[in-house]
Amino acid sequence: MLIKLEKIKLHAYHGCLEQEHTVGNDYEIDITLDVPPTDTALLSDELSGTVNYADVAQIVKEEMEKPVRLIEHVATLILCRLLRELPRIENAEIALRKLAPPVAVPCQSAAVVLKMSREDLWMVLRKIQQLQEHGL
Repeated sequence: MLIKLEKIKLHAYHGCLEQEHTVGNDYEIDITLDVPPTDTALLSDELSGTVNYADVAQIVKEEMEKPVRLIEHVATLILCRLLRELPRIENAEIALRKLAPPVAVPCQSAAVVLKMSREDLWMVLRKIQQLQEHGL
């Protein structure tokens, strides 16, 4: 079963330019979660059998509040946290769009789409730990 949150709108301070860290930019985020269906959710109407999308939205909001340079990086942090904290999720996808990015031509958005499985999570976390151990 897929659970989707579409067009989450947030203002955040990601980017390589100083202006982006001062003024910020508007972002739009789509999240797609692959969650095995359970009788608890489908037949018993119980929240405990699924993923609470309010929790998903809160995680996205909290991670977007931490300024970074690259939208690729914040997308990775969001997916890692979702997979770590919400164990029912098997696979997750994020589409993260920076609206009206600071480029030399008219551009509606700059975006990254990233997919991650639970197996990918552990590999990514190991790599992050290795980079931190080497001061990178």
